[in-house]
Amino acid sequence: MIPESIRDHFNKWLSENKGDANGITSAKLLSGGCINDCLVVYASSGSYFIKYDLTDKYPGMFEAEEKGLELLRNADCIQIPEVIYQGKSGIYSFLVLEYIEAGQQKANFWDNFGKNLARLHSVSNSSFGLDHDNYWFPSPEKQNPCIVG
Repeated sequence: MIPESIRDHFNKWLSENKGDANGITSAKLLSGGCINDCLVVYASSGSYFIKYDLTDKYPGMFEAEEKGLELLRNADCIQIPEVIYQGKSGIYSFLVLEYIEAGQQKANFWDNFGKNLARLHSVSNSSFGLDHDNYWFPSPEKQNPCIVG
């Protein structure tokens, strides 16, 4: 289910960073993505979302996604999973995120979500475009920021 090289790499990380000598206790494939393989892994130290793909297939993709997720988290408008770390192991690249369990949807969920999404879109910067290249899946997207004003 999880490639052995990623499992071994993550188990080592769990031991060194979380004091979790048991490593991954179970894993479950997740659906919904169309580009990468995704799963949730369970360990005594917590639950983690891992997405992975072949390193040569999308070079730099997870590094760019980590930067993008941090930009979204810093806007502090909607809940964005924390990036735990990203890395490479064997022929794979991967991204480890905080796993956010689906919860009970409240009656005002969509109203709050719409307002928060509007707040996110009101966040501005001194330039238009990202400060790093990224992917518009599955194609690389080159960035050339332009000064606003």
